[in-house]
Amino acid sequence: MSDFTRWWLGIRDLPIGSEGLQLVWERNFPGWAWLVAIILCTGIALWSYARLDASRRIRGGLASARTVILLILFVCVAGPMLELPRERIEPDVVAVLVDRSRSMQVRDGERDPSSGDQVARERTLREILSSAGETWRSPGDSRRILWLGFGEGVMELPPVTDSSVNDSPIGLEDPDGWRTRLAPALEETLRRTTGRPLAGIVVVSDGRTDSPPDRDLIRRLLAAAAPVQVVPLGASEPIGDTAIGRVEAPRRAFARDAVPILVRLDNRGRSGDFRLELVDEENGRILDTTDIQIDSEAESIDAVLTARPNSDAGGGVEGERRWSVRIVGGDDLVPENDLASIPIELIDRPLRVLFIEGGPRWEYRYLKNLLVREPSIESSVMLLSADRDFAQEGNTPLARLPRDFAEFSQFDLVILGDLPSNFLTEGRQEAIRELVERRGGGLILLGGPRSMPESWEETPLADLLPFSGGFDLDRHATPMMASPTPVAERLGVLRLADEASGEGWPEDLTDPTFGWSQLQWVQRIDRERIKPTAEILAEAVPLDGSKSDITPLVITMRYGAGQILYIATDEIWRWRYGRGEQLYERFWVQLLRLLGREAVESDLPIRIIAGPDQTELGRPVLVTVDLLDSSLGVDPPETVLVEAFDQEGNVLRTIELSASGQSSWSGSWIPDGLGAVAHRIAEPVLAVLAGDQSALVEVVRPDDELRLADADHPLLEALANETGGSIHEIVDSTDPRPVLDRIHEAIPNRAIITETPLRERIWTSPLFFTLLLLLAALEWSGRRLVRLD
Repeated sequence: MSDFTRWWLGIRDLPIGSEGLQLVWERNFPGWAWLVAIILCTGIALWSYARLDASRRIRGGLASARTVILLILFVCVAGPMLELPRERIEPDVVAVLVDRSRSMQVRDGERDPSSGDQVARERTLREILSSAGETWRSPGDSRRILWLGFGEGVMELPPVTDSSVNDSPIGLEDPDGWRTRLAPALEETLRRTTGRPLAGIVVVSDGRTDSPPDRDLIRRLLAAAAPVQVVPLGASEPIGDTAIGRVEAPRRAFARDAVPILVRLDNRGRSGDFRLELVDEENGRILDTTDIQIDSEAESIDAVLTARPNSDAGGGVEGERRWSVRIVGGDDLVPENDLASIPIELIDRPLRVLFIEGGPRWEYRYLKNLLVREPSIESSVMLLSADRDFAQEGNTPLARLPRDFAEFSQFDLVILGDLPSNFLTEGRQEAIRELVERRGGGLILLGGPRSMPESWEETPLADLLPFSGGFDLDRHATPMMASPTPVAERLGVLRLADEASGEGWPEDLTDPTFGWSQLQWVQRIDRERIKPTAEILAEAVPLDGSKSDITPLVITMRYGAGQILYIATDEIWRWRYGRGEQLYERFWVQLLRLLGREAVESDLPIRIIAGPDQTELGRPVLVTVDLLDSSLGVDPPETVLVEAFDQEGNVLRTIELSASGQSSWSGSWIPDGLGAVAHRIAEPVLAVLAGDQSALVEVVRPDDELRLADADHPLLEALANETGGSIHEIVDSTDPRPVLDRIHEAIPNRAIITETPLRERIWTSPLFFTLLLLLAALEWSGRRLVRLD
């Protein structure tokens, strides 16, 4: 449109170069009104000149001019305008919630034809996004796609419009959320879309959440008319998962010992059979295996693996080693939690044992012989009732009893037989107590008919007995049978049967008809008197199997850094009548090694302990440092600094330990990060003694959703049904289109279109003024011609 035309029509506000202009009316009269107006205007004009004394042609011309003038005036009354059509589109919003929690790493999808492995949920998710059509990348002016990732929180996912760069319409990082909080994610979606037309919400998730939607949230979704369309990920039927929850293993062990590894398996709905293996990571050799059969209802199960480092099967040598516990066989939901690594240091030296007995008895005779001939034990035996000329036995004979803590510290384990308490001075008893409490030494108390434990009441060693009350114990009136408890199985002791039999306890020891399997003398210890920290390894069972008269036979108890063992009989030697030395030797050697495992720590001049071995985020970790060798001449400082390192060697925290006893310091701190944390002594003088010694603690989350990783499709289905949405399977046999394209078609268009045209009046323009002026001049001229005023 030229400038002259714009001036001629009186256009000032419409943009220059506007196209698609339309003629509209300010007052839009109906068609019949226009017809009446034309008739009236024509009638008035004809009536005005009906009696004019002039020719018909002149009258018709003048009437026509007046008719046009009147019609132009009526057009001006109608208000003609030029309109430039314009409209404003408020696009609707489709919110897509994409699960970014760690459960997306679970592999429970269809098996990959090339590898045979099950596909992870994350891979399925990326395939769904990659197959999405162009409408999800460029939805047009009437729609906006709000991509949100959710896990512990909600984050906006960046869109990718160039499909040549990324097949997915959004950029995705690896899923690392520790929790799936679905309800807060839906609430955040409603908040972000407040005041905007929400066409629908798409949830792509496995449904595993600790925050399911409540009734109030469902009502808010219904009020927003936001149906939830769901794409379920993961297996529809629960597979179940078994995880290695906890591994208990000694930090140091004797290379000639059978090292038990206690494994706690956490079960979440898995049933079936699988194998648990203990593997040497250096050479890949399997140290031990056990077959596990688990029921889906069982929440946990304990298993014991035993490594024999010095055996051919173990291939162990002295020094630092790393073993692994792994679950093998069967379908498992989260393979990442089927493996646990165990650092251990093997010490190749014999177990040093001091055996002190009051008088000769059969148990003393055979136990002494066992200690002398066992190559993994270095023994010193003292028979206190012997004459001066009696040559004390053992492969390291002693001329006298140790006098103080320093001399008792030369031993890993002390066995006290049936001797009166006054045979040992109070100083010697204090030294034995300190050996157990501080250095982690072991103490075995072998019950007897004369003095053990009767004469030890109100002595420094009384607190070390695993039961309380009067120590004047009665004996059972009838012979008893020995029977191990599950605690013994857990600790890897009292496994007396041949390995080929697959049994832990020989059947011969459960049959009283053999005679030799009966224990003729057993002390009666009431269960009510057992201390809370004590555990029963074996029980004395009547020959008739009556449960009412079962009493503890072998009792163990932790005391300080060490361990106590009380045996309420001295009749174990009778088993020699049935199997020779075999059963007797296995019984004693396993118990001796059990107590000696803690004592191996006493080889170090200083010890650092951090516990628990596995702790939850936000829970305190107790760190203890003990100076075990006081003969080094080290002046103990008032406080000790300990540094906590992460796996990359970065210092997380410096902990100041305060004195908690003689040559002992302790303190606590709260880790604020996940993973393995190593604690090392930073005090210069003590750090030299400690060398590269460290104490490891594994920090885990209490709300790790991989602990229960099965998909929860019923929750997703309920969410869709209650909000008016639908469940959309990834593959639909009746519709080959990608699932997101099917969802896009099902979502209604709720975009709001608002017309905002630009209008400008033209009846006030020069064009109308000129027309009226010309027509009026024409009529006036005609009237002058006919001399009509």
